[in-house]
Amino acid sequence: MSKKPELLQDLLDSIGQTAEWVSYRDGRETITRLAAREIDFGGTGSTPPIKAQAAGTPIRYGGAGLFKFVTIQVH
Repeated sequence: MSKKPELLQDLLDSIGQTAEWVSYRDGRETITRLAAREIDFGGTGSTPPIKAQAAGTPIRYGGAGLFKFVTIQVH
């Protein structure tokens, strides 16, 4: 999600929230981890979330950057 997660953590701290940072190899794992409810959101390329949506996985795009997407599991 970020090369500097401490920046987001500082923002979360300022509003009394916390996050657990989960490291994994690459964005192809994002959909699997979302489906297993190991994470609530994560970064990925464009193909994995498109395939997941086509297979009926309830995900939403939470934001996008240059060649990166953030996918969010819908509970």
